[in-house]
Amino acid sequence: MRQVDGRRTRIVGTTQFDIHVKTRDEIAPGLVRKFSVLKHISLSIPDDNRWRPVFDRYLGEMGDRLRGIDVDPDDVEPNPTGSGRSDDDEDKEPPDETGESVCIHGHVTCLHYDCCGTFEGFTLTDCDREWYLPTGRCSLEEVALIAYRERMKAKVHARKRSDGRLTVEKIVLG
Repeated sequence: MRQVDGRRTRIVGTTQFDIHVKTRDEIAPGLVRKFSVLKHISLSIPDDNRWRPVFDRYLGEMGDRLRGIDVDPDDVEPNPTGSGRSDDDEDKEPPDETGESVCIHGHVTCLHYDCCGTFEGFTLTDCDREWYLPTGRCSLEEVALIAYRERMKAKVHARKRSDGRLTVEKIVLG
């Protein structure tokens, strides 16, 4: 966009903005994680706190965004890890996993973040190919970052989901 001075027809200011387009599968995990953590935080805000209405309005807007990508915000449980599940469900397998374990050895060659700086996953390169491994778990970011910085070999344990994608369970360095 340009702002033009009408009398002298000269440009007095410009601005540019980018619109990043992503698919639902790329947007949903990060948004669910943020919403789950914020719902957990909201549990500790007293009702008489002056910021409570502001926080509730922000949660409402995030819930509307989730509805916009066909995710029911009422199904997202408050959780400090951002899993979107209650603490009782933390150790249970997600329902769409086939249970087939996969183990990949290689080097972490790239870390992936969304436009807000939230860790999304990493690329592991073995002798034959590159594997993009989405995690959606902030707890794995530090391990992947160490492997990347120190150029250490990593052994990734993952499960193959029914849709063919992998879900990272843990990373072992060395």
